[in-house]
Amino acid sequence: MKTHLDSQRCGKNYYSQLKKFLVKKDWQSADEETLRCMCKVVNRNRWGSLSEGDIENFPELDLHNIDHLWTTYSQGRFGFSAQKEIWQLCHSPDFGKNWRKFIAKIGWLSPEGKTLNYQDLNFSLTAPVGHLPCSIYGLKQFRRESISVENSRPLIATALFKRLKPQIKSTEKIRPASQPGRTSTQAPKKPLHIFVSYAREDENLKNQLCKHLSVLERQCAIAILHNQQIQAGEYRDQEIQTQIQKSEIVLLLGTASFVKSNDTYEKELQQILRLHQSGRVKRIIP
Repeated sequence: MKTHLDSQRCGKNYYSQLKKFLVKKDWQSADEETLRCMCKVVNRNRWGSLSEGDIENFPELDLHNIDHLWTTYSQGRFGFSAQKEIWQLCHSPDFGKNWRKFIAKIGWLSPEGKTLNYQDLNFSLTAPVGHLPCSIYGLKQFRRESISVENSRPLIATALFKRLKPQIKSTEKIRPASQPGRTSTQAPKKPLHIFVSYAREDENLKNQLCKHLSVLERQCAIAILHNQQIQAGEYRDQEIQTQIQKSEIVLLLGTASFVKSNDTYEKELQQILRLHQSGRVKRIIP
């Protein structure tokens, strides 16, 4: 009987190590393991050099199983299906403006509009939906300035998303990493969304706060949102408002820089107050 750990070409339990990383929420190791596994499946000796042709000939079973594992253990936040949904909302782009809109939405663009280097990506549940996996698209092995890699990335994504079939809702029971011998009989609880409102000058303060909350984040008890996860562009204000709307709690880093900033004090704070008055935001903590 085949399971979601099996590979059509590489045999049973081929994706067991990937599952272990995902269960532990070690997202970066899981991303690198995904690339390693996919390269081996297509007999790529040069680790990390997947092409459009590799994806077109990649076993359907393996694509499904990799996506299933990512989708299950990120609670739908990461995986090929999450990426495909956003890709379709951006009109299924392969090049041009809509492609840049797609990679901006999944958090691969810097505020300056350049593709992020691998070390600058966000390997946590605070990352935008669809942010991971990313190595298979060439974000790890190559320099950002490589024109050939930049051009091949949309082709790889298009080939993958066109072949990917919708996931059937899983009945698999997720075992918590801290209790390997026990099985949960309940569906995973959705994390409490916390939006951190702060001025750009207070980035260090925000990072310190996130470190203090990291234990709860790893346990999927909370998901931290903030405006620097959103790339610059014409949809930035709308995306910030969407983040605030889905947050139950807002933390305000009310420093002098916060009060001075037109973006945070005049725009962001006013949105927060309106949503709090309407009951959308349950609590504001300064």
